[in-house]
Amino acid sequence: MNLYITSAISEGRWAGHADGWLREAARRDVHGQHHLADDPHTADAILFMEGHLIDDLLMERALWHPLRRRYPEKCFLYQDGDDAFALMRGVYPSIRTPHVRPHLATGGVYLARIEENKAVQRGRELKVEQDLLYSFVGANNCEVRNRILKAQVPGTHVLDTSARHSWLLSAEERAAYESEYATICARSRFMLSPRGLGPSTYRLYEAMEMGRCPVILADEWVPPPFIPWSEFSIRVPENQVDQLPRLLADLPYEALGRAARKAWEDYIDGPHCFHYLAESLRLLMEQPYKPNLPARYAALLRSDMRELYLRSKFRIAKRRMLSVLRPRPA
Repeated sequence: MNLYITSAISEGRWAGHADGWLREAARRDVHGQHHLADDPHTADAILFMEGHLIDDLLMERALWHPLRRRYPEKCFLYQDGDDAFALMRGVYPSIRTPHVRPHLATGGVYLARIEENKAVQRGRELKVEQDLLYSFVGANNCEVRNRILKAQVPGTHVLDTSARHSWLLSAEERAAYESEYATICARSRFMLSPRGLGPSTYRLYEAMEMGRCPVILADEWVPPPFIPWSEFSIRVPENQVDQLPRLLADLPYEALGRAARKAWEDYIDGPHCFHYLAESLRLLMEQPYKPNLPARYAALLRSDMRELYLRSKFRIAKRRMLSVLRPRPA
């Protein structure tokens, strides 16, 4: 496949970051089955490679982009927002199972992080005893995380970071935070990966990178294709948090951790991620194309995302109106 990579984001601090990141990953590709295209008109597929924008909940600027309107049958979107709903065919790391349609959307891994978590590499390098059954370090932003953080389980470590935003920390505070996180993860036999604001979480992929078995507590999570999840991860229903000590006690955590690391190296690491993203697009292309955009908007307005979407559109309209009414400097 010849894949043309672009972005609908032309302004802001991170404009061009995600698509540039993926082009660099494509240059490191070791599979050689898919290639970058220089011309969108002759490419087999066009991918809008985006992060998530607060002011464009569903990346409609890609949906209404001139390229998408000219070539709707070969345009796709990668968008990693927590609140995902596929108006456009594509790969959505945090799409929920009720919103998945085989011809329209597939799950995916997180790519093009703005800033890598240095604690992950540090944790992998630490050689310490795995004396914690499990750990979780993260914000308390949903019910399953609340249950995890409130559970009092001996031999585990959980930490609520709701009030600790890494981007607001000083260099010294951030180094201490990363060192603490690295040590906790290195000591863990299992790393809990509960849903957050969306069904997916960076914790899942950090666990894999560090060679720790991820425990996925996200009932509506859509597994990205191709990765053999059952070989190295454990899925536990969100309502069974209290059963974690019993469910994990006798599992071969060292073997599972090694398998998790291998899966990260084989499917997610830089030399492989472009290939499997392109393969995910190929899966969608194999399905009959159903260009029924009015039906997708109707489904959105019937879904549980209706209020969230309408509020986001109201905020955009309000901001535009205020910009028009604001007095111009003399």
